[in-house]
Amino acid sequence: MAKSKLIVADPKNGKSTMYELNDDQFRIFKGLKIGNEIDGSSVNVEGKLTITGGSDNGGFPMRSDVLGGVKKHVLLSKGIGFRSNQKGIKRRKLVRGNTITEEIHQINAILISKPPKKSPTKKKEAYSDIKLTSKEKGKETPKKEVITKKETNEKQGDKLSETKSVPSTKKKMKATKNLEKTTSSKEKVK
Repeated sequence: MAKSKLIVADPKNGKSTMYELNDDQFRIFKGLKIGNEIDGSSVNVEGKLTITGGSDNGGFPMRSDVLGGVKKHVLLSKGIGFRSNQKGIKRRKLVRGNTITEEIHQINAILISKPPKKSPTKKKEAYSDIKLTSKEKGKETPKKEVITKKETNEKQGDKLSETKSVPSTKKKMKATKNLEKTTSSKEKVK
């Protein structure tokens, strides 16, 4: 059997990813219908998937309103497998049924739920400037503080904003230089 493709659309970020399925992974999908939900862990996708369609080797699309896994000539006025420029036109088109069989080459699915990401706050140990004296030994030992990642980012952001700020006197100096340049260029023109 030829390798099949699984195309998973993620509605949150608007991207689709393609996975190639081997025979063992494809057997999981065999017999499922459009609209069925499946756990994505069996095909190395995190979350739950809903099957939305597919196509066979010839490119004939699957339709949810055609029962079974067969090819049929169906009278269509709109929807999957038929495009019309004019209103009211009907055509008899060859489409696949809604069940996944061995002839299906591409399976389309949508990611409906992702497992929540575990984001533990990483704690960094940092020595503070405060020194405590131990009563027993009489020596000064630095105190350890536990600082979260958010706190370090906030501290770094504060330092960056302090370094980027321009004193008001320099701003005034730049403004007066610009005025002098414009007035001197006007005098040259006259």
